[in-house]
Amino acid sequence: MSKNCVYTLIPGRGLRFWLLNETVSRQKFINAFRAAWRRMPRYVRKRIFDYWNNNTPPIPQFFKSPNIQVSQRWASRHNGVHTRMAFGAVFNGGHEIRFWSDAIRLFPDELVQTLVAHELTHVFLMASGQNDENYQTNTELENLFGEEANVYINLENWGFDDAEIDVWVESDNSDDAKEFRRLLAEDLKGLNETGPAIRRGVGSSSLNGPI
Repeated sequence: MSKNCVYTLIPGRGLRFWLLNETVSRQKFINAFRAAWRRMPRYVRKRIFDYWNNNTPPIPQFFKSPNIQVSQRWASRHNGVHTRMAFGAVFNGGHEIRFWSDAIRLFPDELVQTLVAHELTHVFLMASGQNDENYQTNTELENLFGEEANVYINLENWGFDDAEIDVWVESDNSDDAKEFRRLLAEDLKGLNETGPAIRRGVGSSSLNGPI
């Protein structure tokens, strides 16, 4: 399989993703994405699609929105503040989504669905004008946590338990969880140590195209 492959996520909608790590099962991600998408309310899905189709990305893209990638690295994951150690992140005004390939590969299917739903909820908040730029708090970091709280509330209302991701990562005794913690510790060695480790959320808008 080629390292840089594009696959369909939702037939008939033009929704695709880039798989940039050949160790990840594309079908696992496709199944989890579709399951998470179906679990979200219809009005949420419509607003997200309308936003992707009708809203211009802050930074022009070479590809039709959205640009969804499953990859091992992205620039701000290793150099930025908000997406340090991130398992997933949204960029470019909600038109780009990154998922860390080790998370997709090792998470149980249910947690991959939750991770997908988490990032899609950030897009929904942007499409609804409820993202962190609209929080009137003191610092950018406070804005970020304000948006994360909004994401958690929405996810709970839609039947997702975001906290289960952290419980699994920190305390699950399965071989996959132990391997994930080992990889996460290795990955941390190469990361910028400044700033908090935001595991899911919104990143810089400066990335464009597959990397």
